[in-house]
Amino acid sequence: MSDMRKAVRVELNEQGPYDAYVQEETWNGFAVPAFPKHTAERVLNDSKGWSWFFDDSIDAFVIRNEGDDLGDLPYICQGFAANTEHGLLWLYPIGAFFWVWTIAEDRHYASKKRA
Repeated sequence: MSDMRKAVRVELNEQGPYDAYVQEETWNGFAVPAFPKHTAERVLNDSKGWSWFFDDSIDAFVIRNEGDDLGDLPYICQGFAANTEHGLLWLYPIGAFFWVWTIAEDRHYASKKRA
């Protein structure tokens, strides 16, 4: 398996599409995306039921389910350098190995562009 990440568009339960980078690896058959910081922020702003903030001291998004007790551990998405088809990029694995991400179909975007 290559460590090169390719550019794709992903969706989360009809939320999106979002520009992302994936490897060949999947989780239970679902995509395992990572996002540039600005896209990660868009994903989190669009997501219902989650609160989040960015912690500069650890270069990570700190995410909580709004129904959790404050004593519950948050979900931490730390940035990492990734070799992509667009060169070396800093990415954040929002929802990777946790949320049900799918690769968006081209026909879906063609119909949105016509609208």
